[in-house]
Amino acid sequence: MRSNKMLIKLFWSLVYTVLWELWKARNDQAFKNKKVNPMKVAEEIQVKAFNWIKNRANFGYRQSPPPELFIVDTKFELFFI
Repeated sequence: MRSNKMLIKLFWSLVYTVLWELWKARNDQAFKNKKVNPMKVAEEIQVKAFNWIKNRANFGYRQSPPPELFIVDTKFELFFI
């Protein structure tokens, strides 16, 4: 039961992070006339999601995420392993 709650919290943390970063990128493009790089947005999502989850729960990671945690392909599709 506890692991299900953890997975649900993990899922929603990722959803909120993705939505937040997409919102910020959209606002930068719409209101500040900044050119948005999709790969940079994907990188920000990865970093913020990892830091948010790391600081909200104890998963054992302290420095940086393991390299196999996230994979981003060239079509800007984000896959989680």
